[in-house]
Amino acid sequence: MKRRLWVLGALLLGLAAQSASAESLEQFLLKLEDTPTLRSARAGLNAAQGQVTATRGGFEASVQGGYGSNQVKITATDNTLWNDNKSASISLSFRPIPYGDLADALTRAQTVVRQAGNGLRITRANVQAQALLSFYQVQLSVQAVESNKAGLELAQKLFEVAKTQRSKEANTENDVKSAEQSFLEAQERLRSAQENLQLAQAGLKNLVGSATLEALPDLPIPTGKTAEEENAEISLANAQLTLGSAQRAVLPSLSASYSYNTTDNTSISASLETRTLQPKLTFGYSDPKQGVAGVTAVQSFQLGGSFSYTPSVNEALFSANEQIRSAELTLEAAHTNAKLNRDTLQVRLDQAERALALKKSALELSRKKLSDSLERQKLGLVSPLVPLQVVTEVSGAETALMTAQLERLSKVLDFYRSYGLAVREF
Repeated sequence: MKRRLWVLGALLLGLAAQSASAESLEQFLLKLEDTPTLRSARAGLNAAQGQVTATRGGFEASVQGGYGSNQVKITATDNTLWNDNKSASISLSFRPIPYGDLADALTRAQTVVRQAGNGLRITRANVQAQALLSFYQVQLSVQAVESNKAGLELAQKLFEVAKTQRSKEANTENDVKSAEQSFLEAQERLRSAQENLQLAQAGLKNLVGSATLEALPDLPIPTGKTAEEENAEISLANAQLTLGSAQRAVLPSLSASYSYNTTDNTSISASLETRTLQPKLTFGYSDPKQGVAGVTAVQSFQLGGSFSYTPSVNEALFSANEQIRSAELTLEAAHTNAKLNRDTLQVRLDQAERALALKKSALELSRKKLSDSLERQKLGLVSPLVPLQVVTEVSGAETALMTAQLERLSKVLDFYRSYGLAVREF
């Protein structure tokens, strides 16, 4: 019977880890994509990508119109009258290439996409790590319940033995009270383990519903840039963009335009300026016509330039250069921290693996001890309580092994969280 108890505990653990509804790692993690945290991160990325598309648009159209009225006085007759004037225009601005201010806007939007993408990866890495640890915590809680059940059975048997011995005056009343106290404590430990199991199951259900994982493959240790390095590179890109804008602000701006009057009231014009190299085509209408009575303008061409300077320009350039210097130092520190952090994580992983190896050896020894005690019981060399005590040791060793496995998994997932990499990308 004692052997069946140990086998039952092992079967329950196996059933908990591989239930009928178990899913592959990809299916299990895919369910996390519907969590509010990841949906929010994806929405932020989609919004940033939409801004890039809007900035990169091939053209921009605008429509303007106006109406006015003014009172004029005719000097010869000393009479006054009202003159109405109406105007309308349709403009098309084309964006053949990103240049100048337009290039800055596009680069800034792309940087926001990069930042949002990095945020999504970090969020997915954290959520996936949380789900995997929660699943393994449930398995550990199941094993803890079984271990405490075995401990409770042993405590109950010992309590009964103590009462029997007391009836034969083979022990003292204090021995009975001590056995009873151990029995009550075993009951409380089992109750706490069952409550912890319910909490672990609720936490896992909140993430993936009723899904369970069929098996957790051996996860490789990721390499590459850490999330801190990626954020530092993004900050440097923003600082370089700010400096470019500040330098271009002190340059003169040139413009050229050509206009052709198709009728007395309508015209078509084209213009180009050096800030964006964005050609602009305008169709205009005015009533009454513009110009001097008796004179009709056919076409016109204009060149222009502008330059402005304020003392604050020097401060803006200085500030932009300091931002770049700060960002470069931050990136350098991020590289240093990445190496130190990886070395630290590797040491902790090595420690967890050594502890895991020791727990495996301890479990093998306890199982061998159980087999020996069962053989000795068959020969009548030990009482039935001895195998029951060893069953409790085996159950405790299994719990310790699962705890070590959970610790190792946590150390592996620390690499993924540090690098902002998900176990599986979707």
